[in-house]
This record gives sequence, structure tokens and C-alpha cells, in this order.
Amino acid sequence: MALYSWLFSSNFVDYSLTSATVAVMAILCGVYAMQSKLIYVPDFPPGSRKQVWRPSRFGWTDFEDFFLDTADGVRIHVFWMPSHRKKPIEVPTLLFFHANAGNVGHRLPILRQIAELVDINIFAISYRGYGESEGTPSEAGLRKDAQAALDKLLSCEKVDKKRIIVYGQSIGGAVAIDLTARNQSKVAALMVENTFRSLPELIPHVMPVLGWAKVLCHQKWESAIRMKEMTEAPLPKMLFLSGSRDELIPPAHMKSLFNTITASEDGLKKARFEVFEKGTHNDTCLQPGYFEAIAAFIKTI
Repeated sequence: MALYSWLFSSNFVDYSLTSATVAVMAILCGVYAMQSKLIYVPDFPPGSRKQVWRPSRFGWTDFEDFFLDTADGVRIHVFWMPSHRKKPIEVPTLLFFHANAGNVGHRLPILRQIAELVDINIFAISYRGYGESEGTPSEAGLRKDAQAALDKLLSCEKVDKKRIIVYGQSIGGAVAIDLTARNQSKVAALMVENTFRSLPELIPHVMPVLGWAKVLCHQKWESAIRMKEMTEAPLPKMLFLSGSRDELIPPAHMKSLFNTITASEDGLKKARFEVFEKGTHNDTCLQPGYFEAIAAFIKTI
């Protein structure tokens, strides 16, 4: 009888409310603190932190394999693959930012295909915490990695500074957009594939069970805002590569980014949108016409 009375007492209600509040706060704190581990997946597929394919595996004989120091002292892994048909200064340079998971080595087949179709230098990095790079991934950190890569190219005598093309896939597209917005006058062109407007807008689609937690997202990658910031002419030329069957990032995100940049007269002239009807998130680059679209675009730079 005493227990029954206590269960319906104000003390029990206060105790229950306090316990529930503590539990909810613990969940919220956990989601906030652990989101970087949920977003960035450098350990997948297994072995990605230690096994990095080299350019020689895909036919490059002339390349450089080195580490680059970022502004905050993190060493990131870099591949430099100059044009194998012309002098580096005579061709554009592609600065490449890979998609989530894996490392830069996993994307070398894609880069090799581009190099076969068009004369170009390629500078590709593994973000901090990915592949053989030091550090832990975060939005602030990846922004520093991207800036260090661009600064390296701008300091290189072998590179035509007026023909730098920034290319990113998926989250690499967000990295590319952010870097271009902060360095608009130093980037000749931007190419993005299957990227998003922002991470908070993407979370309800990718992780519906955590949709409510988007307000806690501190890894934002606000690509839509960065696009709006690029308002002053001349804009870089831009190529949007969108898979219509992207199951991870709704294709509407890509179209929205394109619409944002083409709202201006200069953007309307400079940007083009390529749709691959059967392209999913990871196989858009395998669709007919993908590499031809990239090669045709690069030839205009």
C-alpha cells in the first residue's frame, strides 16, 4: 500500500521527470558529440586507413607521392600527377576532393579515365583522418586541407594559376564549393557530382530516425549559402553532374544548387547541368557520357 501511494505521489512524478530529462539530455549530448563519427567514415571499407593504392597501379609512371602540411600543422597525403603528354604549365590543373569513405587511392581509376581523355594535371588529397593522412576529420579541418592544397598549387611554378579546376564528389562537392566560394578569383572552374545543399537538410533523408537531431548538427557544410555568396562576376565556369537515381542525396539538392548559381546572368552563362538518368549515388561516374562531359568541359578552360 505504501509503494502504491508513493507511485502516485508528487515525489515519484518529480523523480520520473528528472530521470527522463537526464536521459534525453544524455542522448542529445551523445548525438552532438558523436556526429563527426556518424558523418565521416574513413575506416570503410576495412583497411582504408592503411591500404592506399598508388598511381603506378593505374598506369602513371610520372607522379609525386608526398605529404602536405596544413595551416594547423596536420600532414595530409597528396598525389601529384602531371600531364603525360604536355608540359604541366601548358594544361589545366584538376584539384580533386573525394567522396566520403575510403581514401584518395580508391578514386584513382576515375582520375585516370579523365587523364586519358584530356590533357590535364591532377592534384588529389586524402582528407585528414583518411588514408595515410594524419588527424581527425571535421568540417573545419577539411576546409583547412582544401585551402592548403589550393595554396600549394598557387605556389607551384609548374602550374598555370589561371586554369585551376576544383572537382568534388558527394561530400567532396561540398568541400569544393566551400573552397571556391572563399577563393573565387583563384579558381577557373568548379565541377561537382551528387552533392547536397547542406548536411542539416540531408540528415532527415539519410537518417530518418535522427531527423529531429538536425538542429544539433554542427557539421553543416552550407553549400547553398556558399553558392549564394558567389555573386560577383566573373564567376568560375561550373559543371553539375547529377545522377537521377541517387538514393543517398536527393537529386533536387543538385538542381537547387544549380538554380542558385544560374539566378544571375553570369551564372546562367557559366554553368551547365548534366543529368545521368540511371546514375545512383555511387555509380554516376560509370554512366555513358560521364567522362566525355567532363573532358568537353575541361577543354573550355
